[in-house]
Amino acid sequence: RCRRAQLSQDGLHEDLKKAWQERAKLLRVTLAKIEAGEIGSLDPRGFFVCSICGQQGLGLVQILPHEEQCRARLSAEGHVPQPTCREETQALQLSLAYKLAALKAEVAEAAAANGHDPGELLSLSLDRLRDVAKNACFREEKKYRRLRMSNAAVAEAIGRWKAAVELLEAI
Repeated sequence: RCRRAQLSQDGLHEDLKKAWQERAKLLRVTLAKIEAGEIGSLDPRGFFVCSICGQQGLGLVQILPHEEQCRARLSAEGHVPQPTCREETQALQLSLAYKLAALKAEVAEAAAANGHDPGELLSLSLDRLRDVAKNACFREEKKYRRLRMSNAAVAEAIGRWKAAVELLEAI
């Protein structure tokens, strides 16, 4: 009898261990998706919001299975799945990389024609672009969300380069 009781406790222990491992795996996957930007919308109470159906109040362990169920339901209904945040981020990164390469080429061509240092011109342009983007994103005053291309500093560093203007618009 003692042996049977011990075996049943060992079986229970193994079941608990498996459940714990599955939960830990789910948490790791969920945290990786949060870090990648695929999950992250929170409701006012600090719970997750489903990016597909909009349901609020989902916990850390609930959000991933819930979104998978929503995707499966939409797929079964014949809806085309929307791109994930990761796909949108990759598309934006590719677009920005293309525009940055165009800016480098435009600056190098102008520098060669005028005898200027292309590194200095590019550095000035990128520094101003960074400052403008940082101000627009992190400052709350409305004045930082508008840019006057007639401003001499902006016109020299950004406005004179078509690719820099396109890069700023993409940001």
